[in-house]
Amino acid sequence: MNNLNLIRKIAWSFHRSTGIDWDDLFQEAVLAYLEAERTHKPDRGKMTTHAWTCITNRLKNYIKEQEDYKSRKHGEELCSIEDTILTRHPAQMASDFWEALSDDAKDIANIVLATPKKFLWIPAEQVHRRIHNILSCRGWCKNRIQNGIFRITTVCQNKFV
Repeated sequence: MNNLNLIRKIAWSFHRSTGIDWDDLFQEAVLAYLEAERTHKPDRGKMTTHAWTCITNRLKNYIKEQEDYKSRKHGEELCSIEDTILTRHPAQMASDFWEALSDDAKDIANIVLATPKKFLWIPAEQVHRRIHNILSCRGWCKNRIQNGIFRITTVCQNKFV
């Protein structure tokens, strides 16, 4: 990939000014760069100029989405599914929990339970990003992912908190 230093520089600049995790910003910047490569028209300007514009716009949108996500209270920590299901409540409550989940929410819960070390002891925002990254690679749209996470959170709060 050409212009890797340009991508790093822009991601680092956004990291320093916002405090958002550098890895997440870099990942978004790389995606924006790949999109810029696809849409670049040489007769309209240099690739680096086009890439700079695409990357900064995408990172600005990413930051805005993160702020919007937090303001909708999706940024609240996911309830500890393991704690809720396995330790604090009897088997019937665990069964009720699973029955209350949508199919998408069950898929998300199973991802977390299959590899709990990836999700334990990290902030909720990082849990959400990891889930988004995993499910985006599987072809899920952003809205579907957010609805699944929201359903898990709602069920946990209504039934077990």
